[in-house]
Amino acid sequence: MKNSIDIPDLFNRVSDNKEFAHRMLTTFFESYKERYDQLQKNLAEEKFDELADGAHQLKGILGNLSIPEGFDLLKTIHSEARLNDGKKLVGLLSKLDKSILKAEKFFNENQELFK
Repeated sequence: MKNSIDIPDLFNRVSDNKEFAHRMLTTFFESYKERYDQLQKNLAEEKFDELADGAHQLKGILGNLSIPEGFDLLKTIHSEARLNDGKKLVGLLSKLDKSILKAEKFFNENQELFK
């Protein structure tokens, strides 16, 4: 089973500075809900350009944090937002939320990896 956070890739990105990786992930998970809520708000208000921009920014963050499933979902969300496809976006945002919650659970259950 693949981990929801690619630990070897993450540690490579931070030159094996595990404390820094821990801090980055902690900061992200603390701010994620607000970012997700903004994506949902943009969808509800049919602000597709803003939704696409927010997805693009979040995609970069997830790439740097080595969270591949969320990264891939955000690529699709970004594309669908550019097409103004609200119906597909509802399901995609739900999948994104589940993916991030899975990554956060993995992070919380594997703190020993960051010591």
